[in-house]
Amino acid sequence: MPNFTKQAIMDTFLRLLDQKPLDRITVREIITECQISRNTFYYHFGDIYALLDALLHQDAERLKERHRAGEPWDENLSRVIAYILENRRRARHVYDSLSHSLLERLFYQATEELFFEYVREAAQGLQVPEEDLQAIVYFYQSAFVGAVLDWMRRGMKDDPNIWMKRIHRLMKGNTRRMLENAAREAGGAE
Repeated sequence: MPNFTKQAIMDTFLRLLDQKPLDRITVREIITECQISRNTFYYHFGDIYALLDALLHQDAERLKERHRAGEPWDENLSRVIAYILENRRRARHVYDSLSHSLLERLFYQATEELFFEYVREAAQGLQVPEEDLQAIVYFYQSAFVGAVLDWMRRGMKDDPNIWMKRIHRLMKGNTRRMLENAAREAGGAE
């Protein structure tokens, strides 16, 4: 029964998030719609932000499941963009709240494995220190997350797949060059 109640709380919250900004959703609204006590809500979630965090974590896991190993990174990232577009109102309402840092964390969690796969594939045959691989992954994640958050800030009006394809075209070969530089520095050669 507790899982049913927890899911009802999450579903109600998502319905409300489709209708209005996060900052205007109250625990009172959720418990009224779910017909549960305040204590029941707090048994499952510490507050609205803990509820949001749980949902975003769940969404990050779903996005990771959509990841297809071996597929070009831009196609996998397109699925992240498609997810945002499928949930445009919710994403916008979260972004416009004081909690868009949680949304940022979602994007980092959802793309880490994808970028690691891309960078490791590009590093084949090179002896690159793990720290350098991680730095390159973080660089790409930061660029992607920054671009997505800026797109959201501007109201999600333009087609993100267009700028993603442009970035992919412009980046071709750069990852390998970064990795070759890292391998050369690790080997002591200049």
